[in-house]
Amino acid sequence: MTFDIVITTYNRPVETARLIREILSCTQLPEQVIVVDSSDRADAVLQKTGKVTYIRSAHKNQPFQRMLGVKSANADVVVFFDDDLEIVDKRIFEWIMAPYNNTHVVGSAINFTYENGIDQHLPGHFNIKSKWAGLFLLLTGAPSPGVGKYSWQGATGPKPAQTGYVETFSGAQMSFRRAEINTFFSSALFDTFESRMGMGEDKVISYAMSKKGLLVYNPVIGLKHPANESNYYEDMASFTAKVIFSRLLLNIEYARQNGKAPITGYLLFYWYALCRLMIAVLSWMVFRTNTHKQKVKGTYQGILLTLKKRNAGSVNWHNELNSTR
Repeated sequence: MTFDIVITTYNRPVETARLIREILSCTQLPEQVIVVDSSDRADAVLQKTGKVTYIRSAHKNQPFQRMLGVKSANADVVVFFDDDLEIVDKRIFEWIMAPYNNTHVVGSAINFTYENGIDQHLPGHFNIKSKWAGLFLLLTGAPSPGVGKYSWQGATGPKPAQTGYVETFSGAQMSFRRAEINTFFSSALFDTFESRMGMGEDKVISYAMSKKGLLVYNPVIGLKHPANESNYYEDMASFTAKVIFSRLLLNIEYARQNGKAPITGYLLFYWYALCRLMIAVLSWMVFRTNTHKQKVKGTYQGILLTLKKRNAGSVNWHNELNSTR
């Protein structure tokens, strides 16, 4: 079974070139490495690199870039990589491809170490292993799903300790049968990322694929995600606003995938969002730090943005996917 790799990148030419070199040194090789680049400048080096198909994207929009790469793929499986990943074991593609021997499997992913550069900016979180914390989160609109499960507000349960089935993947590395991922399309997802307010696109895509077949997660560590400067984080207020704003999209998509009325997603989102605002205000009143103050501001701004009329549908994404290739 063959596979192509799609790397979506934005202003990381050094990291992308290094990742490609590491990919091409692995024990099992792709048919092609497709780089979908939305950087401020085109990468002249990658354009001339052998085994690399270089695509220039007019949109700084990760889910759109992913699907643009899919449209250029020809192999049986499409493997998605973030541009700043580092390969720590050259057998990774053997592990990623092995589950596809089962015809019911539509997606496969492996584990990676994650050095999160955003976490240093964030205040502490509840330990959801506590039953009281789990109950508190549930009552405030944030469910705590079981192992490998996915729920409202984009909530995900812990990954299985052994190779097993899950409902979502992390976008840093995930793969799908091309025949299945090629059918994915969500103008709402593309619109949200085009407005620079999108987060959680990996959950939307992988959960949609889980409705088509089995997703297999292997906890073996084959990659490292270093703590590079995030394209999501600018400051606490804007980051929190993006988190809140994106939860509404995740709820609407979750409702759609499960055949539920959109109003259910809206109602659960606003309960969750108002509870997050209340928690943020109370935390600021107790700790009185600028970080907590910015989180109040961001939560409030995120809720307001969901209430404003947006210019959705201004881009014909079907045409963009077909014309940019």
